[in-house]
Amino acid sequence: MTGVGGMLRQHGRVKIITLALMTFAVLLLSACSKTSKLSIHYSNDKETITEQFPNLPPVVSCNWASGKLSSGRIGPTNYFIECVLVLDQEEMKKLDADYSWDDCSAPQVKYVDFSGAGDPESKWRYNAAFSYSAMAPFYVGEVYYDCKNGILYFYAGNG
Repeated sequence: MTGVGGMLRQHGRVKIITLALMTFAVLLLSACSKTSKLSIHYSNDKETITEQFPNLPPVVSCNWASGKLSSGRIGPTNYFIECVLVLDQEEMKKLDADYSWDDCSAPQVKYVDFSGAGDPESKWRYNAAFSYSAMAPFYVGEVYYDCKNGILYFYAGNG
C-alpha cells in the first residue's frame, strides 16, 4: 500500500515527466519551424547550362532559374535549377529520330517565366532514358520535350 506521501511522489514524477516532454516538443517544433531561405538567380546564359548539362543538345536560347535552399541543416537536395531551352529544327529532328517519346501533360513550371507550357499548340513528351542521360551524373530531375515547338523543359536538383 502506498500512503499519501507515495502518491504525492508519484504525482510529482508525472508532472516532471510531462513538463520534460512538453519542453522537448516545444524545442522540436521551434527547430523544425525555422523557415528555409530560398535565394533564386535568373539568367539566360547558355554557356552555364551547356557546362552543367553537357549531355543536352545544343540550344538556340534558354531561360533558367537556379536557387539554393538553406535552412542550416543538410538535406537531400540543396540546389535546384529549372530551365526552358529552345532547340533549332535540326536538333528537333535528331531528338525525334533518336528517342521514342511518350505523350505527357505540360510540365508544372515553378520559377521560370514560361507561359508557353500551357500552350494548346504544344505537344509535350517524355523519355526516361533521355531524361536520365541529360541529368547525369550530378543532377536528378526530369526533362520534358515539346515536339511541336522545339522546347525542352527540366527541373533538377543535386545534393
